[in-house]
Amino acid sequence: MSRLHDRGVCLFYYTPLTLFALTGCAHVKFYSNPGLTEKTGLKYYTVNPYLMVERDPENNRVVKVTVIYLPDLRDYTQEQKDW
Repeated sequence: MSRLHDRGVCLFYYTPLTLFALTGCAHVKFYSNPGLTEKTGLKYYTVNPYLMVERDPENNRVVKVTVIYLPDLRDYTQEQKDW
């Protein structure tokens, strides 16, 4: 029984360590041209919540209210050029 227990402990600890070591670090780079000569970062936009209210056109009553998230095109973040 103790031998089985030791094997289980080894699998519990060494399997994640082995998987982590085998994955390694991948290098990701972003380029802005097809020739891959001009490095740029990854541009992404933050989102803002907006309240969309749908009304019935005949009697102007609220039919449906939904929160939607749209990108804020005025504000963007430039990520680092490579990892």
